[in-house]
Amino acid sequence: MENEIEFAKRFLDSSILSVLLLDNSRRVIYINRNAEKILRIKQSLVVNMSILDILTMYFTDFSMNVDALCVEDGQPIAARRNGRYFELKCFPLKIKSKVGFIVIVEDTTKDRLEQNKLIYETVFVHSVVEFVPDILFAIDTSGRVIVWNKACEKFLGIKKAEIIGKGNYAYAVPFYGERRPVLIDMALAGKKLRAEDYEKLEQNGDTFIGITEKGNLNGKKCVLWGKATRFYDENGKVLGAMEIVRDITAMKEKEEMLKKLAERDALTNAYNRRMLYTLLEREVDRIKRNGHTITVIYIDVDNLGLINNTHGHKVGDFVLTETTKTLFSNLRKTDIVVRIGGDEFIVVMPDMKKEDAEKVISRIRDILSKKSAHFPFKMDFSFGTFQISPEEVRNTEDIISLADKEMYKMKNRKKRLLE
Repeated sequence: MENEIEFAKRFLDSSILSVLLLDNSRRVIYINRNAEKILRIKQSLVVNMSILDILTMYFTDFSMNVDALCVEDGQPIAARRNGRYFELKCFPLKIKSKVGFIVIVEDTTKDRLEQNKLIYETVFVHSVVEFVPDILFAIDTSGRVIVWNKACEKFLGIKKAEIIGKGNYAYAVPFYGERRPVLIDMALAGKKLRAEDYEKLEQNGDTFIGITEKGNLNGKKCVLWGKATRFYDENGKVLGAMEIVRDITAMKEKEEMLKKLAERDALTNAYNRRMLYTLLEREVDRIKRNGHTITVIYIDVDNLGLINNTHGHKVGDFVLTETTKTLFSNLRKTDIVVRIGGDEFIVVMPDMKKEDAEKVISRIRDILSKKSAHFPFKMDFSFGTFQISPEEVRNTEDIISLADKEMYKMKNRKKRLLE
């Protein structure tokens, strides 16, 4: 019997396994070299000790009750020692009539650390997705919702449990009030779908970026910006697509307001002087191509200084705004109204000859005069016209100057009549 045990010891010392031999009372009778090495425990310290005492003395963080070791064959116990992780499995061992146990010890530190890393990364990614301040959702290759973050719940009013697993464009309804392809479907398909729904739509490989004014969040029309892309596994297989959505309505309104402030006169909403040069040059380039004519009208509001001094600047502002409104309401949409100074305006009338433009502007003078019939002041203006033909194209400054000279001819005639 002793010879068989000694043979077992020698055999186990040459084994790649790390093992402990126990007697039938679960006391250690032998620990091989590999076990000593990985556990950093000398055999002399643990021989004749109960395996349960060894576990409680040298190990921590048990995965289960240590009393279960050697009760069920192969039932593993995970434990930690000196910062490393181990798994111990106990099996019955019979040498002739003597019954004992063999405990196999495996260092699982590497696997445990990788597992912990994977768990951490999974939890971390989940947390990042959940707490991204933008609306973020994802679908699988079948078009079913697999991610619906907290921002989705907050801004769209739909709980995760209500939409996870749903397909058939269910995720489009909270954004547009209908089931239809959106950016995330373009990313998944790799091509543009319903591009007409987007004012701006760009594709860069698998990524799509779009802006639409057809958004409808909680029954309210809005402008939405979205960015969608595919995602893959480590082998490059497509797993699905994700999309980030932002409500940019306020930003677009601010942009429009800033654009308006840059292009328009704050009082009258006519274009400002800076825009005159841009718009007039554009029209001049156009008549070079199509051979039409443009008439430019220089307008000077009569007696604005006297009205300001007599009735106050608010009344003077009223005269300016009323003059502009009358121009807007009686001109074509293609005509351009510009306020270039305190009481001076320019009207650019594309595709109109001088004599026709003078008839239109004279009619507007009459309308303005009738409006002021019951006011303690008269609203009127002097004007001069200059026609630009393709064969006589001039620079912008010359055009304005020539129209200005024509306006002063009318103003001087009015003065002579008063004299």
